[in-house]
Amino acid sequence: MGFFDAIGRGFSLTKSSLRVAFMDPELLVLPVISTILLIGIILSFFVPVFLSGGSTWTVIIAGFFSYLALFFSLYFTQAMIVESARIRFAGGNPKLVDGFSAAMKHLKSILVLAVIGAIVSIIVNAIQRRARGDSGLSAIATHLVAGLIGASWTIVSYFSLPVILSENTSATQSFKRSMELF
Repeated sequence: MGFFDAIGRGFSLTKSSLRVAFMDPELLVLPVISTILLIGIILSFFVPVFLSGGSTWTVIIAGFFSYLALFFSLYFTQAMIVESARIRFAGGNPKLVDGFSAAMKHLKSILVLAVIGAIVSIIVNAIQRRARGDSGLSAIATHLVAGLIGASWTIVSYFSLPVILSENTSATQSFKRSMELF
């Protein structure tokens, strides 16, 4: 199985999950909840930055915790969706509480995944900011490296969350297993 086969399996799983979501309309509230959380988190970033006058350390600390909160809320709601899809595929009738319970059961792994995601995003953003001062091939190479790091993390984390939920593994163990599946 090649790279494109794995990407195809990922898209197929996504389409199947969306079909499940439309079979269970009460689960469609999850993207709405996620969006509301994301808006609140983004707004909460600006409050300390505005109140501090934009000091560098405040921006860095508020930025990290905003990234962490964004990734955590994203992964938590995704875990709820993945568990609900698993229940539907097994012939059950998932409820919001089922997804919430599964996400809570794996809270530590989801938090670790979110911390790593926040760190990776900060590194990617730092690399991209560094490239803004470059020109020519150097800028292209720097943006390419940042893009590859970001894309790699997206793929690894996309497959890690279902592994965490279905195989009851830690976040770090799920990386190796997700790459085996990928």
